[in-house]
Amino acid sequence: QVPATVDEESIQEKFKAGKGKLSVDVASYGGLVPFNLDGGIQELDSNGVVAYKCFLATCGDRSIEGDFMNVDDYSLYEGMKQIAKTGKILSIHAENAAITDKLGEIASKNGETSLRAYVDSRPVFTEVEPIRKIILFAKETGCRVHIVHIACEEGVDEIVKAQQEGVDITCETCTHYLYFYKEELDNIGPVVKCSPPIREQLRLEGMWNRVLNGDISFVTSDHSPCTPDLKATDNAFEAWGGIAGLQNNVDVLFDEGVQKRNMPLSKFAAIIATNPAKRFNLASKGSIAVG
Repeated sequence: QVPATVDEESIQEKFKAGKGKLSVDVASYGGLVPFNLDGGIQELDSNGVVAYKCFLATCGDRSIEGDFMNVDDYSLYEGMKQIAKTGKILSIHAENAAITDKLGEIASKNGETSLRAYVDSRPVFTEVEPIRKIILFAKETGCRVHIVHIACEEGVDEIVKAQQEGVDITCETCTHYLYFYKEELDNIGPVVKCSPPIREQLRLEGMWNRVLNGDISFVTSDHSPCTPDLKATDNAFEAWGGIAGLQNNVDVLFDEGVQKRNMPLSKFAAIIATNPAKRFNLASKGSIAVG
């Protein structure tokens, strides 16, 4: 297993694992975790990460030494101070760990293990609350921030308000939040379990409106593949939490956006390629241009 990318040694191990095996250009995130605040951030910067990533939602396997781990409030604050000095972006998975973990525990104890029960254990406010905290920390630290795979309109609106106040913050959503909806999940199965969860059908057009008007900067896949056995369970809380969507991201966005909602092709190109390349300063990517 390739270790979590949290310092010089681990990122070099990742580079070594991919050498000679890649058919496309790739760039690497560096992780922000509670245990790499004593030099790890700077090592990752020196080794060429394009940005950093952290989780506020619970993640990682505590039985594996050095596995990726979600940040507490102090680690987030201190990490943002250090990352601000690099000038790079911190991408954040924004969900309240304490509340979602406890609601999930209660549901499981009550025998409520369906996908809809899983969604109900991660209500919208558990996305919005950490986004507000992140905005406050960004104001305090000057850290540039990007909220990944946002699933609710309220969270987007908080980000737009912060932008108007001068905070350097953007957000993305994913094609699965623009296509699936909660009411159909139990008929589909654990293959569509993700975090934040798929939300109600009535929210679909609200999210699309924010894509089309530019409030959501780009649309991504949040590609999280796994072997089929990790999804083969009727207990949604035990199933792997992620969707393998990279292979369908472009065609779903084109079909749902351009063909069904009259998205201009220039807008399609911007949110699928140009905007993310500009935001993360990916040289010679995202557009066809002179030079």
